Amino acid sequence: MGPRHRRRHPGRRRPGAGVALLGQGVPRPVPGGDQRRVAGPRDRGAALVSAEPITKKTAKDGTVSYWCRIDVGLDPATGKRRQRRSSHKTMREARAWLAERRVEAARGTYVERTDTTVGEYLDQWLAGRQNLRPSTRSGYRLALAPYVEQLGGVPVRNLNRRHLEDVRDRLLSGELRKVGIRNGSARVGGKPMSPRSVCMGLGLVQQALDMAVRDDIVVKNVATYVERPTGDAKAGAAWSAEQVEAFRAVALDDRLAGAWALSLLGLRRGEVCGLRWDRVDLDAGLVHVDSTRVYVAGEEISSKPKTRRGVRTVPLPAWALEALRYTRSRQAHERAAAGLPGHVGEYVAENEVGAPVRLEWYSDAFARLAREAGVPVIRLHDARHTSVTLMRAKGVPDATTAAWHGHSEAVMRSTYTHVGVDAMRAAAAAL
Repeated sequence: MGPRHRRRHPGRRRPGAGVALLGQGVPRPVPGGDQRRVAGPRDRGAALVSAEPITKKTAKDGTVSYWCRIDVGLDPATGKRRQRRSSHKTMREARAWLAERRVEAARGTYVERTDTTVGEYLDQWLAGRQNLRPSTRSGYRLALAPYVEQLGGVPVRNLNRRHLEDVRDRLLSGELRKVGIRNGSARVGGKPMSPRSVCMGLGLVQQALDMAVRDDIVVKNVATYVERPTGDAKAGAAWSAEQVEAFRAVALDDRLAGAWALSLLGLRRGEVCGLRWDRVDLDAGLVHVDSTRVYVAGEEISSKPKTRRGVRTVPLPAWALEALRYTRSRQAHERAAAGLPGHVGEYVAENEVGAPVRLEWYSDAFARLAREAGVPVIRLHDARHTSVTLMRAKGVPDATTAAWHGHSEAVMRSTYTHVGVDAMRAAAAAL
């Protein structure tokens, strides 16, 4: 008898018999005791399995249960076969369960059941992100906080579009408030979240769920079906040259005159508050910007600038150089009066007892000085917009203006430039 006609012993079973393989067709018995399978559309010619991969078990107390066992593919970490088991009270329930799993496999919608919650998975996803600056990671955590707070206990596999839409709508209406940071501590009950901030949070949730799809935790990313809110971003403002002069007349008499001068020159708040005296060359009239102060988990820390362009050397005009010398002299007198060691402190922007000023305090002080000067109260960051606008109005090349402010030319033109009424009048006169 040739190899093709050799019959297997009736009582012998092939390895793997009694295990259902997802994506395969329903097996049928053939003569000789073997169980041959009708190949499914995905895997014709796959291995043999038994007709009923269900085991009946009877407990000591007489309770009967029916156990199913199916292969769910290979473990990507170990390469070993993974199996899933399920118990049922009746044979009918066991067969129904198997049928459902086979349909899911045929449709490509099968995922392993997991009890991982939204809160747990978002934490895992954020912890796994590499090369994030501490301040960026902290910002991501704050943006995700409303979703963790409201949906943290929902299993990821049960998350649906309506869950996310409900959080989105409540954030936009003000019913939910974003988590804010003030005076170094996190607080709940901040301002209503802007459409841009809501979009950022939804975008992060979508990124996390993309990973959940790749991890076979969910079949589809429900965040992709959530409509993003629209709304114009809050437009920046800019002072005129006359308003800058009015503010400067008041600010240069303040103990932090040097810091205010740097803000008017277009340095960011964190760059001014993080500037150390050893990075200021008063003899050469240069400021070396290579550090910034940022919030991380409610605490202020020193950090490197966000981009390569942020590291730069800025030459000082005469009035700014004079303001920095005044602040340095003022610090020396204050430290002597307080009995502090050293001639000057570490930071340009320090309080009377030698500690660096808080970022939020610095913004509030800027608004106070603007009111004293009788000029419109704009955001501190808008002083940067003002600097860019005035430079461009005076014909400074875009490349130079961008390098001065630590930005690319494209971002500078689209974000930081404001056209004033005088410029519009000049354009009208040219027609």
